[in-house]
Amino acid sequence: MVTEEVEPGVLRVVNDGVRDLTPTHSDAEPQAVRVSPDGGVWLFGGFLDDAVFRLGEPGVYPWPEGADYWGPDVAADVADVEVGPDGTVWVLGDQPNGLAAFDGEAWTEWLPPDSPQSDGHRSMEVLSDGTVWATWGWWISRDITRFDGERWTVVEPPCGPLWGMHASDTDSWWVSGLDDGCSSALYRYDGSRWQEQATPEGFTGTWWYGNRVGPDGTVWVSLRQPPEDWSGDEPLERRTGIARFDGTHWEEWDADDFPQEGVENPLTGHFNFEVVAPDGSLWATVDECDGLAHFDGDSLTRYLPGYCIFSPDTAPDGSLWLVAAEGSSIQDPTGLVSPYVIRP
Repeated sequence: MVTEEVEPGVLRVVNDGVRDLTPTHSDAEPQAVRVSPDGGVWLFGGFLDDAVFRLGEPGVYPWPEGADYWGPDVAADVADVEVGPDGTVWVLGDQPNGLAAFDGEAWTEWLPPDSPQSDGHRSMEVLSDGTVWATWGWWISRDITRFDGERWTVVEPPCGPLWGMHASDTDSWWVSGLDDGCSSALYRYDGSRWQEQATPEGFTGTWWYGNRVGPDGTVWVSLRQPPEDWSGDEPLERRTGIARFDGTHWEEWDADDFPQEGVENPLTGHFNFEVVAPDGSLWATVDECDGLAHFDGDSLTRYLPGYCIFSPDTAPDGSLWLVAAEGSSIQDPTGLVSPYVIRP
C-alpha cells in the first residue's frame, strides 16, 4: 500500500497495491468506508459512483440492478451501508427502496417494511447475529424496524421524534429522544420493552443529537441546548456538550472544558458523533466540513480542519478509515475525494 502523510498521524492512500487511488475528478471516487471484522476495508461509491470494492483485493462490484424499486441509478438512492460480522455487505436504500446484501458473488434484495414511515430513511445497523435494524422517516427517525433475513418487524418507538439508534449487543438498543417529543436523553430497548434512562443533570430542555455505543456498552450522547428564541437576526448562544453513560452514571463535558488555541472550539458548532474506537474513545465530525475531533475522555484532538468527511469507520487495530475532501459543502466539495487512514 502506498500512502503519503498530509499531517501528523494522517495518511492519504495513493495506491492499495491493486489500483491507483489518486483522484482525477470528484464524482468518481469512494464516498463511504466500512471496516469488516477481519480488518478488511470496503470503499463505497456512495451517492455518485456505482461501485463497491475491498481495499487491496481485485474486483469492483456494481450496485444491485434489475429490481425496479431501486430505480435506474441505485447509487443515487443509497442511504446507508454496513458490513456484517460474516463479511456480508449491506445496503439500505433511500425512499422508496429497500435492503440489499452482497455475499461476495451476488446481490440479494428485499422490499422495504410495511411501515408508515418507510418512504424515508435514517440509519442501519447489523448486529453480531446478522440481524439488521433500520430506522425510517425523513430527517429524524420515526419508525424502528428489525429484519431477520426473511421479514421485517416494526418496533413501536418509546416516543418521538428520535435521533440516533445504535446497539451495544444483540439484545440491547439505544435511541436518543429530541426534547420536543421525549422526556429523556436516552432509551434502552432490551428486546421486549423500552427503559427510560435518567437525563444528564443540567441539560434539561436539550436536543439529544444522536448517540454511539462503545465496545464495553458505554453510551456517548451529543447534547445541544437550542436558544430560546430563533426569530432574531443575531446568532444566539447555546450550550453544547458531550455526555457518557456507563449504565448507571452520567459524565458530562461542555465547550468550556476544551479550550482550543488558534482554532474554533468544535463543541460550539455541530459536533456529530461518528464511531467509537475499540479503546472506547470517540470520533466525531465537526460542523459540515471542518474535519474530525478525537476525544479520549481527557483531551480533544483535531484532524483535517477544513475537510469534508464522508462516513468514517474504525478498524480493529484502532485506526480510523475515511474518505475526505477539502471544501465547505459536503454536497459540493472543492477538493477531490480521497481515502485516508488516521492512526492516533
